[in-house]
Amino acid sequence: MDFVAHDTQSAPQEAAELLSQSQEEMGFIPNMYRHMADAPPLLKAYKQMSQLFSQTSLSEAEQQVVLLAASVENRCDFCTKAHSKMAAGAGVSEDDVSAIREGGQPGDSKLAALAQFTKKMVAERAWLAEADMQALLQAGYERPQILEVVLGDVVDRRRARGARAPGEGPDVGRGGSEPSGRRPGLDERARGLHQRDERRERGHLRPARP
Repeated sequence: MDFVAHDTQSAPQEAAELLSQSQEEMGFIPNMYRHMADAPPLLKAYKQMSQLFSQTSLSEAEQQVVLLAASVENRCDFCTKAHSKMAAGAGVSEDDVSAIREGGQPGDSKLAALAQFTKKMVAERAWLAEADMQALLQAGYERPQILEVVLGDVVDRRRARGARAPGEGPDVGRGGSEPSGRRPGLDERARGLHQRDERRERGHLRPARP
């Protein structure tokens, strides 16, 4: 099924206003937003979640580390490239950005703990052991920031799924250079994780414990 990629002229009024806002802020309208515009509440909810995450107690650099680490674990190539640039712009060193992308450890120990925690949260679908959370606290983070990472994961997961919207192509304004899909095999991985979660809910598996 083909979905409409709206612009400010064709989108419903509420969505058209949000698209215009994005155009002003970013200089272009992401294709993901164009498709979401067919359902204005979806576009509004996504933009609000992103705005709320930007208001967390995590620094701008830490927010981008969360989003980059989540993008890598979600295997969203477009998201990974976008957040690599944004992380660098927020002050994360090129070496640390490369380390997060390539599965290594950033030289900044606090950011390394944050990236590792985020990847673990995504991979385990938030079924974290007490030891995982304690490791983040010992790195210098506070208890509420554990929950702020959850919000970052939700924001990135929505973006990763949006990047695979039917008919999605390279974003307008990027000259066709940015890939929009994720690597093959993620759907199979997601189904396996979903089945695992169902088994946990039925009591066949228990959340990991220290």
